[in-house]
Amino acid sequence: MDKIKDNPDEWDDFELACGKELKNITIDKIEEFIEAFGNFKIEFSKYLSEQEKNINYDQLSNKIADKTCDSINNFYKR
Repeated sequence: MDKIKDNPDEWDDFELACGKELKNITIDKIEEFIEAFGNFKIEFSKYLSEQEKNINYDQLSNKIADKTCDSINNFYKR
């Protein structure tokens, strides 16, 4: 996780950066990686929930609001 804090520009595309980092993980560090990834998912979900509070749905049509909510709530399934 320190690599993310120390080099945030390299982690703009999390999936790509995570894949690159995963190839450097040895079998004895896999549990540490899995725990860190789990923590990321929790913190990222909190971040997205906070960002969602900034959306003014009154200014959006119902269709756009539904699509936005679906994207935020199901981003990890894609």
